[in-house]
Amino acid sequence: MFWFKKKEKDLEDRVEDYVDQHGISTHQLNFALWYIRHHKKFFIGFASLLVAAALILWGYAAVKLVILVFDADRDRASIIDSQSTVVSSSKIDYLANVDYRFLKILPLGMGRYDFVGEITNTNEKVGMEFDYHFVVNDQDLEVEKGFVLPGEKKYLVFLGKQLDYTPDSVSLVIENQGWRKINPRIIADWNEYKNERINFIIDEKKFLSAEDSGLSDKIRLSNLDFTATNFTAYNYLEMDFMIVLFSGSSVVGVSKYVVTDFKSREKEQINLSLIGDFSNVDKLDIIPEVNILDEGVFDRID
Repeated sequence: MFWFKKKEKDLEDRVEDYVDQHGISTHQLNFALWYIRHHKKFFIGFASLLVAAALILWGYAAVKLVILVFDADRDRASIIDSQSTVVSSSKIDYLANVDYRFLKILPLGMGRYDFVGEITNTNEKVGMEFDYHFVVNDQDLEVEKGFVLPGEKKYLVFLGKQLDYTPDSVSLVIENQGWRKINPRIIADWNEYKNERINFIIDEKKFLSAEDSGLSDKIRLSNLDFTATNFTAYNYLEMDFMIVLFSGSSVVGVSKYVVTDFKSREKEQINLSLIGDFSNVDKLDIIPEVNILDEGVFDRID
C-alpha cells in the first residue's frame, strides 16, 4: 500500500512539473484554466482599480485647481494692497499737507445753487479718501464722498441744491479721512503710473450760451458738446468728468458728467445742457476724475 501511494505521489509531482516539447508547463495550463474561469472577475477588479485611480487623480486635480484659484485671488489682493496701503493711523500728520477751502456760490435761479470748493494735496506719496459737506448759514448740507490723489489739486462741488433762504455764509468741512500710501516697490514712478491710467483726450468742444443755444425761454439753458476718448489700456466701470466754466480767472459755472463702462480706446460723444446763461464764458476745463488707487474702479472682464 505504501509503495502504491508513493507511485501516485510521484505521478502527481511529474504531472505538476510537466513541460511539453513546446515549453508549455502544467502550471501555465492551470493558470490559463483559472483565468478562463475567473477572467470576468479579474477584469471587473482591474477596471475598478483604474476607476479608483482616475477618481483619486481627478480629485487631486480638482483640489489643486481650487488651491490655485484661491492663491491667485490672494496674490491679486496682495498686489492690490501692496500698490497702495490703507493707513488708518500714522505718526505723520498727512492732513497738515492738505489744504481745502470754500471757493464760490453759483446761483442757478429759482432758489437753486451750486457750491464749489477746492482741495490741494501736497503729499507726493499719499492719497486721501474722505467725506465732505458744505455748511450754509450754520446748516449742514448733505455729505458727499471725495478723494484726492498724491500731489493733486481739484474742485469739490455740491450741485443744484434747493434752498428756501439766501446763503450768506458758507464753509467747507472735510472729515472721516482715510489715507492710501503708495508702495514704492510696486509704483516706482507715480507720475508715470498716473499718466498711464489717466490719459483721456478731450476734443471737439463746442459751447453755446443760453442766448445762442435757444433751448428754452423760461429756463436759461446753455449747451455743451465734447468727445472724450479713453487712450489708456484700462476699462473703467465709471469715469467722472468735472466741467468748469471760467470768465477770465473766475469760476462761473460747474457741472459733472459720468460715463459708465468706458472701455479702452473707446470714444464717447457727450451732449449736455447746463442751467445758466454763461454769456461771458471765455474758457472751459473738462477734467477726468477717477481714483486710480482704488482697484474697484477698473473693469476686469476683458
